[in-house]
Amino acid sequence: VLCDHGTAASVDYFADNGYGNPVSTMQHPAAEHFNGVTYVAYSGPHEDPYVAAYVHATGQWIGPVQDRDRFFRAIHDAFTAVGLGQMDAPTALLQAEQQINQMIDEVAGP
Repeated sequence: VLCDHGTAASVDYFADNGYGNPVSTMQHPAAEHFNGVTYVAYSGPHEDPYVAAYVHATGQWIGPVQDRDRFFRAIHDAFTAVGLGQMDAPTALLQAEQQINQMIDEVAGP
């Protein structure tokens, strides 16, 4: 579990708040695979947009988070830093994880 808020548990799904219209024809694509990570977008409570990422190499979920732009910026910046040789992959992923966990903590609390 990448996000530990004291009540984390290993589950077979990435979210428990995807009700309403989780996948709509107006929201395609609902998932996208890029560089070994599948990004999933869905509507949560009150139809608010959420995104989660599944890292295939580790079998771990990141998220879900509501601020998709900030989420994708953290992932994009990590991949860019590795691609430009500015950071090694483990350090970049750790930095992205920390940024995403901080974003979750701001909403859900530590």
